[in-house]
Amino acid sequence: MTIHGQRIPEVIYHDGAKIRTEMNGPMGNQISVINGETREGFNIMSMGGRTIATRMNIPANPTTPSSDSISQMRAQMAARTRQIGACSAGGESGTEWEMSSPVAGDTTQRSMCVTGDGIMIQMKQGGEVVFDTTSVQRGPQDASLFVPPAGVQFTTVNTPSQSQINDMVARAKAAAAAHGTH
Repeated sequence: MTIHGQRIPEVIYHDGAKIRTEMNGPMGNQISVINGETREGFNIMSMGGRTIATRMNIPANPTTPSSDSISQMRAQMAARTRQIGACSAGGESGTEWEMSSPVAGDTTQRSMCVTGDGIMIQMKQGGEVVFDTTSVQRGPQDASLFVPPAGVQFTTVNTPSQSQINDMVARAKAAAAAHGTH
């Protein structure tokens, strides 16, 4: 991965609805785990000799999308995506897909190289590689990768639901309007 022009090594483990990401960047080491089955996750950051660990609960989607809304989302994505051709990274081959931004006026070119079995192996933005796979290993993952290590003290963070976020935005807009600011 490239952040602000600096290449940062990243390791990603994936097992069904569970994903673990490990990065070692200029600010230190970070491990993030999200379990989509239990809607729980945790982050462990080690920097400057300190460890900061947070546990989070990921709210459930309050509404299950209808088959019509899923079809609409797929159609919108298909309208913004086109196949460019063959690509490769990390010893793997795939298909490169270009995507236009859903934001009006944003003309930044974005593309992804994806293997036949759905693994993104490279991402470009504005023609610059921002994510580049060096290797892929397929096979069973050790279950211990997706659970917090013993002895780590966690702070729990409750992630707000979409309706809570909408309520906060509405209150902020109302407060700004009451004070004559926009």
